[in-house]
Amino acid sequence: MKSLFSKIAALSLAGALALGAQAATADTPTVLVDNRFEVTGVTFGQAYGTVLMVYSVRELGGQTVLCGVTMHEKPQTLRFRRKVLRKGWLKAGGKKILRDLSFFEEAGVFKEGDPLDGAAAGCAPLPASARAPYELGFDRISIRP
Repeated sequence: MKSLFSKIAALSLAGALALGAQAATADTPTVLVDNRFEVTGVTFGQAYGTVLMVYSVRELGGQTVLCGVTMHEKPQTLRFRRKVLRKGWLKAGGKKILRDLSFFEEAGVFKEGDPLDGAAAGCAPLPASARAPYELGFDRISIRP
C-alpha cells in the first residue's frame, strides 16, 4: 500500500507535468493555413493509408519559423502520426537544422477534396543562420501492424 506522502508526491508531479505541457503549448505560436503551404505525406500502404503534412517556412514576428499541420487518411493511421513527426527534419542548405516535427498541429481525418485553408498550424523557430533552400524529410520509419 502506498503511503499518503508518495500519493501526494505522485499527484504533485503529475500536476507539474500537466502545467508544463500547457505552458509549452501556450508558447507554440500558430498560423492559419493558406496557399503558401506545401503538401507532403508518408504512405503506409492501402491498409493503413497516409499521414498528410502541410507545411510552410515563413517570417513570424521577425523570426523565421517552420509551421505545419497533419491529417490522416484513415482513423488507424493516427497511431503512426507521432512516430512520423519524431522522425521528421528540416534541412537548410543541405544541413539538418531542425529535428522532431511534433509541434505540428493535428487536423483529424481528411477526405478527398477537403479544404485545409484556415486550419491552425503549429510553428517552431529556426536558427538565425538558416537560409533557403529548405527541404523537409524523414529518417527511416518502420512500423509494426
